[in-house]
Amino acid sequence: MSNLSLASHKRILTRYTNQLQKVLTRFKDTQLEEISVQNLQDEITPTVIQTSLQQLEEAVAALENMTTKIQHALDELATMFEKSHPTSPNIEEEFAQYSTTAEEAIGNTFEYLVLLHARIHGFKAHVELLNTSHQHSTTKSSKDESTVTAVKNLELPTIPIPTFNGDIWDWDNFWELFNLNVHSQNLSELQKFNYLLNSLKGEPLQSMKKFQLTRQNYLKAIEFLTNKYGNPEELIRQLLRKMDKISLHSSSIHEQRRLLEDIEAIIGQLVQKGENVDNQSMYQKVLSKFPVGIQRKVIHKKITSPDEPFTMQQLLKYFEVVITSEEQVCRQTSATNTSSRYS
Repeated sequence: MSNLSLASHKRILTRYTNQLQKVLTRFKDTQLEEISVQNLQDEITPTVIQTSLQQLEEAVAALENMTTKIQHALDELATMFEKSHPTSPNIEEEFAQYSTTAEEAIGNTFEYLVLLHARIHGFKAHVELLNTSHQHSTTKSSKDESTVTAVKNLELPTIPIPTFNGDIWDWDNFWELFNLNVHSQNLSELQKFNYLLNSLKGEPLQSMKKFQLTRQNYLKAIEFLTNKYGNPEELIRQLLRKMDKISLHSSSIHEQRRLLEDIEAIIGQLVQKGENVDNQSMYQKVLSKFPVGIQRKVIHKKITSPDEPFTMQQLLKYFEVVITSEEQVCRQTSATNTSSRYS
């Protein structure tokens, strides 16, 4: 009965994954992500906005619903693997055969959803901006637009923007979202400047004191921040320094998962900036961050997979498989202990 149940869960996961991939491909083929305020600027009307928002929101709802189903199916399949093969030494490899494709589909969908959400927010911000402009057009202001008072009194539409506190490794992500949601939108320079100030914290915000709050200074402020925090060579130095310092706070599997995710983020940024991470020194540095028991299991995977080219990406994949397996063991052990206490 358990084998039939396991096979059923495999089929469900495969079917959901195939459906998600087909829907995602269909949306991309129709270039749904190209529906934006910027691209429709010359023909934008209330009807166009309403239709565009409906298309985008329906797509987001469909993708998020299917992603949730896959995540649930993955959890169910993992549980069934544990129940059906509790002593199998290859349980993680067998599970990975089915989970890898599903996780890749979820990852691709998440990236696309971020873009669709940004388009939706762009349309909603444009609607609020039009409403605000209409309200202000009925009255005249005697105040100069370049004054601080005028800036503080601007009724800014609600636009989702990140915050930046000066960590150089966060700059690229911050600028990507700020550029998409604010810098490239149809807003006045003064409004953009105000959004920028509202998104900065700590040292970056303090450095803005050198700029008078005028529309002419907005691009100067952006140039200053880009030169200071967007320097790729300095980012690489900071990331390597961060890699040296990063460590486990405890030996718990939860802490090891946190460490792996931090390392993956650092490696990803180093690769993006053109740094070579495929070398023995970096391999050893990553390995040394984890307990000896985990290191042995990862090295064993490398030895037993001679046909696979060994790269940093492959090393991180081995860590993912090993730590996922450890998490499953912890969950199963915890469930068994709980059951024993109440039996």
